[in-house]
Amino acid sequence: MGDGFQRPTPRHRTRIASEDGEVQFTSAESDDRTPRDTLYKLNYEGASKIVNLFGLLTRAYLISQEPPPFKLSEGAASDEVPRARLTAYLGTIPDYAGGQKGVKLSGAVEGGPADQAGVRGGDIIVSLAGKKVEDVYDYSYAIEALKIGEEVTIEVIREGNKIPLKITPGSRD
Repeated sequence: MGDGFQRPTPRHRTRIASEDGEVQFTSAESDDRTPRDTLYKLNYEGASKIVNLFGLLTRAYLISQEPPPFKLSEGAASDEVPRARLTAYLGTIPDYAGGQKGVKLSGAVEGGPADQAGVRGGDIIVSLAGKKVEDVYDYSYAIEALKIGEEVTIEVIREGNKIPLKITPGSRD
């Protein structure tokens, strides 16, 4: 390791729920998976293992006399209470690299409810419909409680100032 190059450090992945309720994973780096990635950020050893695995799977499939069996597995039953489906739509685009209280946004979908309300990239949502928002989970729960077409207040921090805005949730359908 004495060649003077900085070695990549292990990436920490975080399980997050997006506004539409889908589970996604992200790392804590704000420039993750962008054109700014350098060769030291790329995991060549891991990519090589994945390529090798898919090569083996493809080869086994091609030389097999019969198609692979299909088995649908829905996983083990859970005692967790299922989450409600998010039907209200705000059109916000969270920036998961945050690290602050609230939900930092990288933007708002053009023409969506958030855009029409004046929400913009860089804003940090700290309250929605009177519910305190400290993280993306609080934000998801607050969205679940919204009624489509019923105006509510969304509070954002913009350039250090708390700004209340009126937003009318739309429908996902």
